[in-house]
Amino acid sequence: MLSVVRIGISVLGVITCWSGVRVAWNGGITKPGDQPADDVERQRYQISVMGEDGRSHSVTPFALGDLNDGDNNHRLCLDTSETVMSVSFPAGHVTDPREDLNVEAFISLAE
Repeated sequence: MLSVVRIGISVLGVITCWSGVRVAWNGGITKPGDQPADDVERQRYQISVMGEDGRSHSVTPFALGDLNDGDNNHRLCLDTSETVMSVSFPAGHVTDPREDLNVEAFISLAE
């Protein structure tokens, strides 16, 4: 399960994340085998945003902020200032501390 917080400017190493969301999973998460999340996981996140024309479309974060500390937080950096409507992540790609694979995750931010 995911929870989401909108973020403003944050600096992730050499990447400045001007817009995005921070997702928090229930429990710590890593890739199977206790490996840190990387670009593969970044590409699996899908974020629905509302365009200025009132239509929604999906974007993929341009960067994934993860301190590789096995906690439950990822920062998803976006190259758009459009309103985030939802965040999703497919099942079976990250694990909790017991190495159980994640279920499909979806959270709506629509008000």
